Amino acid sequence: MTIDIRNKKFDLIEFIKNIEDSSLLDKIERTIIKLNEDAQPLTDIEKAVKPIRTNVTLDQIDQEQSYTPFNYKEFKALADALELEEPIEDLLEMLTK
Repeated sequence: MTIDIRNKKFDLIEFIKNIEDSSLLDKIERTIIKLNEDAQPLTDIEKAVKPIRTNVTLDQIDQEQSYTPFNYKEFKALADALELEEPIEDLLEMLTK
């Protein structure tokens, strides 16, 4: 890395450190992330990681995940209808073959 690039980085850091407006910092962060994404391909891990959101409620998270709770009574009825008599070990072994 040349000294010129290093100085530019430090100048940018100083510039950003002096900003007090949170929304402006958010915009700068999004812009930098976008520019960086365009400049180099993301690894699988980077693609999987999502930024942390603030001011999100548990209800919003529940709605976004579209999770349907497990209904034990329905499961038990389906399992009983199969009438399996083999030991669980044998059934599991069948899955690995």
